[in-house]
Amino acid sequence: AVRLADPDRAPEPSLALDFGYSACTLVLVVNGRPTFTRVLRNGGLRTFILALMNGMKLTSAESYQLLRQFGVLASKGHRRPGHRQR
Repeated sequence: AVRLADPDRAPEPSLALDFGYSACTLVLVVNGRPTFTRVLRNGGLRTFILALMNGMKLTSAESYQLLRQFGVLASKGHRRPGHRQR
């Protein structure tokens, strides 16, 4: 977030996606200033958890753990299979 807000450190446009529980917030940052913001309803963490619960017959806790280990909630320092560090 600090890098996005500092125009000297982020001269190129950047796109940030914040996953909330019930919605995601999309922010386009240009020269350190947000220029476009949208709340994407029905696209939050809850949607992913429900899809895993229904599709794979998992509990809420199991779904959350899968997302944490392999998906959008991958913890810092943990690389997903096939993910390349930049």
